[in-house]
Amino acid sequence: MIPTSPIPRAFELPSCRWIVCFDPRAMKAYDAADPAGSATAPLFDRPSALDYQTRAVRCSPDGEGFVVGSIEGRVAVDFINPEAGKKYAFKCHRVGNTVFPVNCIAFHPFYGTFATGGCDGFVNIWDGKNRKRLSQMPSFPTSIAALCFNHDGTKIVSGSDDQTIKVWGARAQLPVKL
Repeated sequence: MIPTSPIPRAFELPSCRWIVCFDPRAMKAYDAADPAGSATAPLFDRPSALDYQTRAVRCSPDGEGFVVGSIEGRVAVDFINPEAGKKYAFKCHRVGNTVFPVNCIAFHPFYGTFATGGCDGFVNIWDGKNRKRLSQMPSFPTSIAALCFNHDGTKIVSGSDDQTIKVWGARAQLPVKL
């Protein structure tokens, strides 16, 4: 059993790797496929690159990196093995001087790009390698609560706090009829 003190605030369970984020900034990663069978020994135990509470975490499809979003409207790109790349953070989900929390993150299944959804009602698509925003979907009237790319990455589904679900063409940014 993995010790969970303090209370986990966000976690991700892709295949056999787990990333758990705790208050205030602690992060731990575990490998359930450890041949010793000890999922209780973390791969790492370190603070987040972000200064405030984590709201979302998502592992990259290759399992080497992950993205963390926080209540301060920032996202950090980090790596399980620090030698795999240099971590960095950037501001997102801000309108003027107003900061909105990042609620959810979804990775494209093949390209390594990722989407973030925030309390500002926007879904942003990011190129993490080149540190650029690729596009922004039209705003929802309320917060984005969930995001997911489909299996081949041609569509992205977004759900908002007003119980609206939209399916978008990942390239065309147009709503797709269900």
